Amino acid sequence: MQGIYFIDKLDTFDDRLHILGSYRYDWQAINSVTRTPLETNRVSGRNEGESWVAGAAFDVTPWMTVYGNRSVGFVPSVLGTVAGALPAPEGRDLAEVGARYFLFDKRLSLTTSLFDLARTNVTITDPRDPTGQTRILVGGLRSRGTEFELQGEILPGLNVIASLAIQNIAVTDRATEEGGEFFGVPKKTASLWVTYALQSTPFAGLTFGVGARGNSRSRTGNGPDSVYVPGYVVADAMVAYQRDNLSVSLNVQNILNEYSLSPSYFSDYIGINQGRSAVLQADYRF
Repeated sequence: MQGIYFIDKLDTFDDRLHILGSYRYDWQAINSVTRTPLETNRVSGRNEGESWVAGAAFDVTPWMTVYGNRSVGFVPSVLGTVAGALPAPEGRDLAEVGARYFLFDKRLSLTTSLFDLARTNVTITDPRDPTGQTRILVGGLRSRGTEFELQGEILPGLNVIASLAIQNIAVTDRATEEGGEFFGVPKKTASLWVTYALQSTPFAGLTFGVGARGNSRSRTGNGPDSVYVPGYVVADAMVAYQRDNLSVSLNVQNILNEYSLSPSYFSDYIGINQGRSAVLQADYRF
């Protein structure tokens, strides 16, 4: 893929207003050959299109910034086929407004945003194809919602990262899909992660972490066999130690070994989430 890119940034109004813009034009050419014991598939094609971004942020006070941006984009196709052919590029039109607040002497930040994302010519990977080459054309989608993110240091050594996203996704191309609600995507997702690093003790450098993540229920398909996949919440934990050039960490995901199902596009293919898993890692710098 080749492209032309332009980016510019302007700071004005006593350095409180920040304006950013970019423009790009891409050319894409794909030639792919996939061989299986039964057949050989060849895919080739060319796509091109333009994308631009315009945004601004204004520092209302030293502890509050408001911002807004708009981007219209051309997303090149990835390897994969729809009805045996290379899908046309996906178009995107994204608008977002929000604000960021700084708390506890700017040690903690809270970001809130509202977004409206329109997509056209959307393709999704068919999970029933183990090669990942087959894609399904959805047509148009529109996602509207809000996001919250909190991160920073509450007390010395105590850090937190929390996020919540609420979105509604609707099908906008009724020629390819029936029904308004899109499937396979939960409306709510959330996560919380807290770490504490011991301070000024013989065990300085030792860090503990615990958190949780999950999502609400989601629907599969939009036909008579449509079902709801239950939401879930799983807990994770970690312990790490770092001193001089040595660091050791143990990360455990789904520490309670909760059984849960993954959101799915199809009623006949609903995956199972990973059970309890652990990774022990050690690094030494010479």
